[in-house]
Amino acid sequence: MDASINGRANEVEVPLALDHSWETQHFIEMNGNLELEEESNHDLVSRLEKPLRVKREDLSSLNDNGNGDSKCTRKVDLGFLLDSSGSVGAINFDKMKSFVKNYTGYFKISPNYTRVSVIKYQSGIQVQFLFSKLFVSQQDLNSAIDNILYAGGGTNTGGALSKAYTDMFNVSYGARSSDAIKLLILLTDGESFSPVDEPAERLKDIGVRIFSVGISSDRLSIPQLRQMASSPVDDHLFLLKDFTDFSNLAENMTSTTCKGMV
Repeated sequence: MDASINGRANEVEVPLALDHSWETQHFIEMNGNLELEEESNHDLVSRLEKPLRVKREDLSSLNDNGNGDSKCTRKVDLGFLLDSSGSVGAINFDKMKSFVKNYTGYFKISPNYTRVSVIKYQSGIQVQFLFSKLFVSQQDLNSAIDNILYAGGGTNTGGALSKAYTDMFNVSYGARSSDAIKLLILLTDGESFSPVDEPAERLKDIGVRIFSVGISSDRLSIPQLRQMASSPVDDHLFLLKDFTDFSNLAENMTSTTCKGMV
């Protein structure tokens, strides 16, 4: 796991107590029981950066068949919401796409195991592909991810969550019912101009497990990230120092997502 942030506009300063931060127990183990007063997003992530780099788990235990393959062989509907707003920029959006390719590389991509869906959002919402698009290999999926284009615009995270509810996790559009684990990875560097709490709750009510990934910026809203993340929030909220931290996130996040499935 790793922590990061990027941006400007509404400066968000929140008094985030240590027991409300991500990976609290590991932070205390590494740094002692420190008191955190009011800190900016950049300050908070800087304090968390060091311990986020220390714990790696052996991913060979993620598979179900005991053959030593490190891929997660659960039946998963794995969705992504990618922030394509103006603050992200084309270069950083490409880093998001690289993360999606790296992260899905830890799953067995096939119609019978992990299916993948991606929604890109800015002011508008664009479905890139739904679970009805059956990828037969990682290479097939990577080609589709490479074809996603950066857009620019505002940050309509609430609208993206609503689209995930109506389209992405809809059985009429390829989502599986109770036999598949439902995961949604949301990536953003900003504050949504539309409410996120209600659409996030609707997704959780149908069994979708939401992971919030925030990339550090003055625009980032940690309260919104916490509203969107599934419970326990500390296990479903990831803060990145900047977009370069995506390189460390995929493996660490997989040990949380796949290994924690029941």
